Amino acid sequence: MLIRKLNGDDLTEQTRELDLYLTLDSVRKDITALQQSADEIARETPDVLNWQKINHRLAASTHRTRRQGKFTNIFIETKPLLAMVASLSFLFIGGLSWYNYQLQQQLVMALKTNQSMELQLAEYSQLKVNPYYLLQEITAVEAKLLNEPSLKVKVAILKHRSALMQQVLEYQQGGNDEFSI
Repeated sequence: MLIRKLNGDDLTEQTRELDLYLTLDSVRKDITALQQSADEIARETPDVLNWQKINHRLAASTHRTRRQGKFTNIFIETKPLLAMVASLSFLFIGGLSWYNYQLQQQLVMALKTNQSMELQLAEYSQLKVNPYYLLQEITAVEAKLLNEPSLKVKVAILKHRSALMQQVLEYQQGGNDEFSI
């Protein structure tokens, strides 16, 4: 009758419970044996010399950890300073970029002005009166312009060249304003 009540699943479960019980029983016996052996061990105290060495090592390790703590505090205190330096660097680079952009725009404007004046001069293919000294000065300014590495100085030279070309144009157009008697 007992065999009929137990099927395969119940038998497997019963076997697992039995294995678990045996394992727990062996662990309990091991723990009891360890407690008995611990009670039999006599407590020993180290010599005074050993205690002094232990205290010395503890004091040295405490001193090291305090020193390491100071280093981390110094690093934490310098973080805002480093952040401020990084921010100022970005602002400085941004300012230089903006200044470079503005200078480049001035150079482009000066070049366009000079180009338009050159086109006006090309329309007057024949000079009525030869403004030789102005043309020589324009040639000298152009030579300076080719040799100058600085953009700021190039802008100033181009403005001077523009003024000289304006004088040439005025000189050429001045022939039309002659008085006749």
